[in-house]
Amino acid sequence: MADAIETIRQYKDRYLFLPKANWPEYWFNERVYARWAAEEIMCRIRQNPKLSPKKIITHFIEQMDEFALLAEKHEKDYIFVMARDEAKNILTLF
Repeated sequence: MADAIETIRQYKDRYLFLPKANWPEYWFNERVYARWAAEEIMCRIRQNPKLSPKKIITHFIEQMDEFALLAEKHEKDYIFVMARDEAKNILTLF
């Protein structure tokens, strides 16, 4: 569990650094949602130490797909699509 969290933390620090205030809104939001996804995945790994990180991340991806389908407008599903895409990137670490 600790190794998985450290792997995700290092990935986040290297590739998902904090966005700058002057970034275009689209890129700023994309980065914020990606960082949120990484944090949420780490939290879920901590809460479920007996499950494999792959299983937790896969479940997160499935949930984000479901939430995106439930959203009525593109503006509302955007956060879930971004989170899902970042979770897929994180899954490749395992």
